[in-house]
Amino acid sequence: MYRLVCFLCLLALSNPHAQAQLAADCFSNPNPADLRFVDSVYNQLTTRERIGQMIFVAAGTLGAGETELVKLVKEQKIGGIIYLGGTASDFKKIGATLNEANANQVPLIYSLDAEPSLIRYKLKNVGTFIKTNELLNERMVDSAVALIDSMLYDVRVGINYAPVCDMTPDNVVIGHRSFGSDEQKVLLLSNAFVSKSLADGILPVVKHFPGHGFVQGDSHKQLVYIDGEMKELKVFSQMIQKGAPAVMVGHIAVKNNHFASEQPATCSRKIVTDLLRDSLGFQGLVFTDALNMGAVSSIDNAGFLAMQAGCDVILMPLNVVQVIESALKKAKEDEIFALQIEASVKKILLLKHLQGLI
Repeated sequence: MYRLVCFLCLLALSNPHAQAQLAADCFSNPNPADLRFVDSVYNQLTTRERIGQMIFVAAGTLGAGETELVKLVKEQKIGGIIYLGGTASDFKKIGATLNEANANQVPLIYSLDAEPSLIRYKLKNVGTFIKTNELLNERMVDSAVALIDSMLYDVRVGINYAPVCDMTPDNVVIGHRSFGSDEQKVLLLSNAFVSKSLADGILPVVKHFPGHGFVQGDSHKQLVYIDGEMKELKVFSQMIQKGAPAVMVGHIAVKNNHFASEQPATCSRKIVTDLLRDSLGFQGLVFTDALNMGAVSSIDNAGFLAMQAGCDVILMPLNVVQVIESALKKAKEDEIFALQIEASVKKILLLKHLQGLI
């Protein structure tokens, strides 16, 4: 691992995404020089370390404690952190501690659920913030995202799990978190959110594929279903065509459909690979929704199943070591799975490189 240091820049003390805007096609049409650099870093990692890059864990008042986090960073060499609850000062202290624990390794990348409707619950003391459904035009979206991105800049966060591209006919979970129930409005304002985020160097993650707005129930508590037609799929398809670089897959099962699966979409290869990757042609980063949610928490080794399904980033798995060990064993036995892991890890490393972390 020591040799890797020769290929890494020092962890930036300034804004990690200040070097340049992120291109919408940064994953589908990367610069050859960037790819060569990523290859040089990737080749210095063990298989275990590569798999660790795909794991993001939670920190903050709703996340793991400092001792556990430091242990995960040092021993499992995880790839990223999602902040869950705390002030900017709290997050800066956590980041400093984890970056020190991660010295001489591939730098961590930090993320946050910074939806307009939710940011004040995730990042404390930011004051009252306008709800997503109250952003009525592109100018308002641009202003809101600029403010959010300044907050993310302050705590060295490079990934925002937003915008919510679900529609909201009557779903209590999505509610004011979406731009509404009019398809064209959702598309217009979601695209504005993505474009401004990329211009500021933040990776936006559109969610919750293949659509949470028309389902009944709350995936935080239980598995929910799309029965028949995936009515929100067109929104996600058009967001992908317009250049959305990252997608979060929701814990939503599909039945009575060509892509039906008893598993939640997060763990379904039919949804992640056959539909999202192959049918819709998505080449960017695929994130799971949080794997501690009620819809998946009872599924044994759901994080590993999500990897097998084709997800790149495994968010908040219940047992990090189990996921890594399972993936390590599978990669030794299955060349196709090993190549899939390689593609996922290289996309994560490319993002870190483009944001100035490596």
